[in-house]
Amino acid sequence: MSIIDSPDVLAAGLCVEHHRPDFWHPEPSDDATAQTAIEVCAECPVRDACLAFAMRSEGTKQTSARHGIYGGMTPEQRRSLYRAEDKARRARGESPAPKQPKPYGAVEKAKARQRYLNDKARR
Repeated sequence: MSIIDSPDVLAAGLCVEHHRPDFWHPEPSDDATAQTAIEVCAECPVRDACLAFAMRSEGTKQTSARHGIYGGMTPEQRRSLYRAEDKARRARGESPAPKQPKPYGAVEKAKARQRYLNDKARR
């Protein structure tokens, strides 16, 4: 396991000094808070590891499934970066990045949602 594979490295980030969840996960319309968080990230010693962790864990997710400021980037910026990296891989003749597996519990959640929708349709 490399250092960026371990969330423990993120404990050395400057983000641990800012405990407000809305600071790192601002509303999409709250550009001022997002910009302030990005400025904190710019000084962070584990910024690259944080960005790599977010990129790896988010993988092919759509922008709407990405949340918060990680590695000094907004969800939209990370999605754009992922697409650019994927395009560069394809241009080099490499296979695209593998799709990320669903996190633990996602299958159960999807099944429960489907049962709910099926029950709702029957009514």
